[in-house]
Amino acid sequence: MRQARETGPADALGTSEARYRAIVEAEPQCVKVVAPDGTLLEMNPAGLRMIEADSLEQVRGLELAALVLPEHRAAFRELHRNVMAGGSGSLQFEIVGLKGARRWLETHAVPLKDAHGRVTALLGITADVTARRALEDQLRQAQKMEAVGQLAGGIAHDFNNLLTAILSSADLLEAQLAPGDPRREDVLAIRQASERAAELTRQLLAFSRQQMLKPQLVDVNRVVARMEGLLRRVIPESVRLVARTASEPAAVYADPGQLEQVILNLVVNARDAMPEGGTITVETARAVLDRAFVEAHPGARAGAHVRVAVSDTGCGMDRATMARIFEPFFSTKGPGRGSGLGLAVVYGIVKQSEGYIEVESEPGRGSRFTLYLPEAAGTPEALEPEAPVRPLAGAETVLLVEDDPGVRQLARRSLEHYGYRVLEAADGGEAVEVARRHQGRIDLLLTDWVMPEMGGRRAAECILLDRPEMRVLYMSGYAGGEEPLEAGPLLEKPFTPESLALKVREVLDAS
Repeated sequence: MRQARETGPADALGTSEARYRAIVEAEPQCVKVVAPDGTLLEMNPAGLRMIEADSLEQVRGLELAALVLPEHRAAFRELHRNVMAGGSGSLQFEIVGLKGARRWLETHAVPLKDAHGRVTALLGITADVTARRALEDQLRQAQKMEAVGQLAGGIAHDFNNLLTAILSSADLLEAQLAPGDPRREDVLAIRQASERAAELTRQLLAFSRQQMLKPQLVDVNRVVARMEGLLRRVIPESVRLVARTASEPAAVYADPGQLEQVILNLVVNARDAMPEGGTITVETARAVLDRAFVEAHPGARAGAHVRVAVSDTGCGMDRATMARIFEPFFSTKGPGRGSGLGLAVVYGIVKQSEGYIEVESEPGRGSRFTLYLPEAAGTPEALEPEAPVRPLAGAETVLLVEDDPGVRQLARRSLEHYGYRVLEAADGGEAVEVARRHQGRIDLLLTDWVMPEMGGRRAAECILLDRPEMRVLYMSGYAGGEEPLEAGPLLEKPFTPESLALKVREVLDAS
């Protein structure tokens, strides 16, 4: 009868070593042992994959600092020196693998000691944090854009009030000058400068997602098809335009004018990236964003979308540029070439339309901007017909409510110029009192949307209780908070005396 073989300390040690080696080999994070001189002694398969090595023999003896980007190399070596002195520590750094891939790694390092307590090597546990850092960067960028957008929206709101006063004053002054008066040229210069400033303000509001949108159900395919002629006129002959639209309707709920602005801005941006010529491709398609996409792209929403992609074969962008392209007034173009608001406007419109925008680019390999807009059900509407020409004058009574004294004065003068009788109030509460005391009819309430204490909507609700026949027209320079368009007709700031009179007449004549 064979006797069982006795196991000794050597067998137990061998079993323990095999067990621990199996654990290290299966560990999904990198486990490495580094010599005092910084060269690699041991590394598990997960670590070899991180540095793109085919085998341990390929990299044993390699100084790992050589894979670390130069800007992180000093900190990497300092961590190694600290551990070899008996300490420990953690570090995030970026490497370029043996086959060229860049990765962000996070390592925690401790010393390995012999029986006498002497440090003989470094033991490092390293994780690939590339995806996590990308998400963190996207979140930081989104937070920064949100803060800048709030600032831009606040500035644009105040600026719109100033521009309303300037434009209205210029128009009223021009009306008092004879056709041959040389001062008319000065008035024209004031108006032209104000109109350029108003356009910049509209762009800031678009970026800050506080502009007034007029959404409707539209087919993106039709929008692209209708724009082809315009797009070909804004690009030189050296640039080829290719438009590929989806075979089935691609309906979204958006402002068609703003959607056209987005596509135009992206095509112009692509054109400027190809001074020597190339190809711009505009594509539409239906797409479904799944949970994996949403988790990898903060700000995106799962579900059915319409995808609009504008790509070019131009100069491309590096990562530092891509991180800033949507910031207002950031531009890679030379002085005098654009305002730096084109892509900021794209960002704001897409976000306000509850969409998502993705950018892919590499230096020398072109760029691709992909928009994802929530798909909508239903039949897209036809474009609104042009409004008929209306008279400007009237004799009705208008209750004007505006907290900015300059805007209120110019609006009153403009309305009186066209024959209206005007009652004034500086805020919603005063408007309610004026309406209560007035014995005659009030045909129209013309009120600012955002005011201290009582806003325009609340004032309208209170006055309409006693005057249900009264019409209401809101004024606003931005859509901060609740949309005025949901409450009734809207006059956007800045406005001129003529545009004010046209809108007033339109509301009064509405059946």
